[in-house]
Amino acid sequence: MKKRCCAVLVLLCCCLALAGLADGLQEIHCSEQGFSTRIPEGASAEYVQEDGMTVYAQHKGYIPFVLIWRRDTPFKNPVNYLNNVFREHMENSYGPEVGTNPAKTMEIGGKQLLGARYHYKIQQTGVCLLRLIEQRADGDVEFTAKYVEGDDQAVLEVLDAVVRYYQPDNSKDSNPAPEKPAPEKSVEGLTRVEAVEQGFSTTVPEGMSAEWIKGDGLTISAGKKGQIPFVLVFRRESKLKNPEDYLNRVYKEHMDKTYGNAMLGTLYARKWDIGGKMLLGARYYYRVEGKRVCLFRLVEIRDDGDVEYTAKFVEGDETAVLMALEAAVGGYQVSGK
Repeated sequence: MKKRCCAVLVLLCCCLALAGLADGLQEIHCSEQGFSTRIPEGASAEYVQEDGMTVYAQHKGYIPFVLIWRRDTPFKNPVNYLNNVFREHMENSYGPEVGTNPAKTMEIGGKQLLGARYHYKIQQTGVCLLRLIEQRADGDVEFTAKYVEGDDQAVLEVLDAVVRYYQPDNSKDSNPAPEKPAPEKSVEGLTRVEAVEQGFSTTVPEGMSAEWIKGDGLTISAGKKGQIPFVLVFRRESKLKNPEDYLNRVYKEHMDKTYGNAMLGTLYARKWDIGGKMLLGARYYYRVEGKRVCLFRLVEIRDDGDVEYTAKFVEGDETAVLMALEAAVGGYQVSGK
């Protein structure tokens, strides 16, 4: 493990312990993950799907910022996660020269949190990423502060506030309802299409075309043929033994290998309400020619053969592809049934 001695970490912990703000705070709510907290006036916040609640200390879209992520599953070994798993993620993302100050207990916002610090350079500028874990009975939380080294006052004020005032909303359901990425327009006028190659049929909105492409499956074009946005429907030859592991690890590794440094993030597997069914799905984000692309991968576990659905689209332009996805999932059936 690469380590870089850094006295700044000691100063960082002291600053965090003293940075409590009594006034000048505004409350924010994250309905997507069921929590609320407070941020200093002048800071701004938005929910970013693959990152969580993002609080910008100064300018929206730029560092310094703080991320808040409420985990679906509790940590089994948070020290190993910070010292090994997340460290490897940082090195894969920013190169082997990433330095690490290993996990230790830090007092932040009046709480004792476990945290590690990672530092690297971008165009000769030193950048710090402080990753913190709060283990809670109502759901573990990850806080991440990212800032330019030596310019940390604003982000430390934000970090102290969000940690200090974090609390789950009383309305948070321990078993949240599946998310429903509903299209803006209702799906009307459907055409049934056959995939004789795999023995199934499904429906597509009128005006959209569908064709079988070897290696991909039934390809439904929601825009220009051969270009995104599109939906793929593929009937598996073997059943998925662990769909969540497949989406969170196996397919994520495939995406990382395929797109490399262009990968932007992953929204890990969760339940989605699509086409009147509850499917497990994950989203993977990457950048191509300056555009942010989303690949939405879903699995349907069926007695007559598991099915994978893939929707691919430019983020912000998903109305047509969500209509196609809704129709494909809702209309899927094995031929002869």
